[in-house]
Amino acid sequence: AQKGKTGTAKDANVNNRVGVTAVALACLFSALAGVYFEKVLKENAGILRSGPGQYEPQHQQQQQQPPSLWIRNMMLAFFSLVLGFVHGVVSERAATGSPK
Repeated sequence: AQKGKTGTAKDANVNNRVGVTAVALACLFSALAGVYFEKVLKENAGILRSGPGQYEPQHQQQQQQPPSLWIRNMMLAFFSLVLGFVHGVVSERAATGSPK
């Protein structure tokens, strides 16, 4: 049983919407991540201002230093690995039909 042209076009149209939406969301999140990353870098360098025309350098004696960018990346990677492992185990169990 072959599908007619209308069924194929409808299926392709739905897939196109999903694809375009996925690409648009990926672009949006990528842009937001870039802006946030620049903010984090500037905060660590003490460049951000506390108000209009006011420069406020970081004082190491008064404030606790936030973790470095590399430490933050390692923390994010750790949680990503944990979530990826859990997803892999759940997906494998669902694919093989193993009881949970």
